[in-house]
Amino acid sequence: MDLCPPARRYVDKVHLVYQWIPPRLPQALGVLAGRVNTTFRVSSDPWAAHRALYIPRPHPVLSGQYSCTVSTFEDEDTRVAHFLVWKAPKRVELKYWRPSEHLVNITCHIAGAAPRPKFTLFTHEINGTNRQEVSVRGQAGQRVEGLWQDEVWGLIVWAETPPETVVGCTLLLPGTKQTHTTTRAYYPEQHLPHLGNTQQHKARPHTHLPCLLDLPILTTTTTEAATVRGDDAPRHWANGSLASPGAATSFFERDIWSE
Repeated sequence: MDLCPPARRYVDKVHLVYQWIPPRLPQALGVLAGRVNTTFRVSSDPWAAHRALYIPRPHPVLSGQYSCTVSTFEDEDTRVAHFLVWKAPKRVELKYWRPSEHLVNITCHIAGAAPRPKFTLFTHEINGTNRQEVSVRGQAGQRVEGLWQDEVWGLIVWAETPPETVVGCTLLLPGTKQTHTTTRAYYPEQHLPHLGNTQQHKARPHTHLPCLLDLPILTTTTTEAATVRGDDAPRHWANGSLASPGAATSFFERDIWSE
């Protein structure tokens, strides 16, 4: 029987990221290089001292499926488990604007979250009653160094949404019980940017419209309760300017004052 069984760990069953062959010190490779304290000992037994990994500062980029293989000259055994490092979003923005005569676009944008969130858009009355989900019409995002910048958008009917209706966005981090909800009041009488009034802002290409930033945020909450759809973009308003964003465009996808 081999008294010095080597231990190896792989991410996604392919890439070797950790290897320990007693009595040598372990090696951290690949995505774990520089992230594992290889001097840490979980046991005083020299043949079990480094069977566990100590990662002082785990990061979402390390998330994935890991396998651990222990080998002897006579046998080999492997176990597989999923490793998840989650991170609440660094920023959540909820905005609305009017892309056509009859519709209002609600866009929820997040940055710095992991894993990729699942979004729910909704409206309800100011007292919390009559909650209705808003169908997600599109989603766009990118993952940079393990963290997601992501957004979804949906549409509500302008004429059917009374003043002080609360519009909201809830995101759930899959694999966790972490949720984050942001809501704000909807005021249709305020001057919403839409297809017919983009020209007047061309002289201020780097200035944001006050109605998009100054509307009151009612609540921002994080709860422990665990709770998209593909592109289904509507056609642009036929009477609108071709240089303006349409109902299929979220607020964050283009500069509405660009020429």
